Amino acid sequence: MSHLQRQRRTQLTSFESEMLFEGVYTPDQLAVMRAVYNAVVSEPWFSTSPEKKRQFASFVINSYRLGMVAPDRLQAYCRVAAEQRFSETHRNADQICIANTI
Repeated sequence: MSHLQRQRRTQLTSFESEMLFEGVYTPDQLAVMRAVYNAVVSEPWFSTSPEKKRQFASFVINSYRLGMVAPDRLQAYCRVAAEQRFSETHRNADQICIANTI
């Protein structure tokens, strides 16, 4: 990736930057994926980390690409995965469990 591509990628939202590198989609397909991404990352438990948001954007795109194209099902699937992988409270709970075992 060139310096210009890296610079441009940092200026985009996590979702938009992942879209540049994941494939070609119709406006309707983009709208479905963007709506799912926005709904889940706006949850109060979702990580504030830009890297986690980028990873989640990639997860949404990959899930769609693998056939999870019904908007309601895609959102439900991505929400469950996000709660397990990208939740601040889930991460804190893991840290507490680890701390309690030491």
